[in-house]
Amino acid sequence: MNSPEYERVLSLMVYSFAVRLPELKEIKTPSGSLNDKQIKTVYDMVISKGAGNYENIITEDFEDIRRMVKLGRSVPAYDAEWYKSYIYSYVPELASVKNRNMFLLGSCDILFTLFYGALEEELERLLNKLSAQTQG
Repeated sequence: MNSPEYERVLSLMVYSFAVRLPELKEIKTPSGSLNDKQIKTVYDMVISKGAGNYENIITEDFEDIRRMVKLGRSVPAYDAEWYKSYIYSYVPELASVKNRNMFLLGSCDILFTLFYGALEEELERLLNKLSAQTQG
């Protein structure tokens, strides 16, 4: 886990979540929702901690998602396409057609989606908790 490849994937994973932060605006708490400035501040903090888009593997962009949310358009579901692109491009030993590799690549579709759904729920819970603390 202390390899450059692991650090790169971790950075990409965090970035893939960070670009979706504008979706937090849709979470309604007793004290309202986060504004654009607050969300951008969180995004900038996450990026400053090392999240990055190595070789532009992740096609989603913070500003594009911000515009989608602002216009009320639905944001595409979170998926593992960026991860698979990274594997195919930079980790040839995992890109070869073998049972173990196909299992890994196939399972990441559902696992990434489930993890992102759980992350959204946890963020909503935390925002509601913080909102209640500031009001109480």
